[in-house]
Amino acid sequence: MLRIHHVPTTRGFRIIRLCEELRVPCEIVPVDFSSQYRASAERRAMNPVGKVPVMTDGSLTMFESGAMALMRAGRARGRIENEIFNPLKTRDYNIGHGNSSRSKPSGPQRMT
Repeated sequence: MLRIHHVPTTRGFRIIRLCEELRVPCEIVPVDFSSQYRASAERRAMNPVGKVPVMTDGSLTMFESGAMALMRAGRARGRIENEIFNPLKTRDYNIGHGNSSRSKPSGPQRMT
């Protein structure tokens, strides 16, 4: 399960919002951002600098919001392309290489 360790008003909202847009289920883990917690061994094990957000996905741990967003978007790429282009494929649009036996749309019609 994807877990995002997050403190309100930090860049963690970037990855949280992206997961919402991509409909990727994630667990948001609120973090105590006090100086005692940031210096704790538990926190340093996730991020050596002690900053948030931190994302864990199985054995993968990331702690830079831009890198997290790129990784999540890359993993969702195929699903996004299918959602966008599948409706076009079912309407007799030829979006292949031109060797299809389907009829091509005739283009815009002028109304007289």
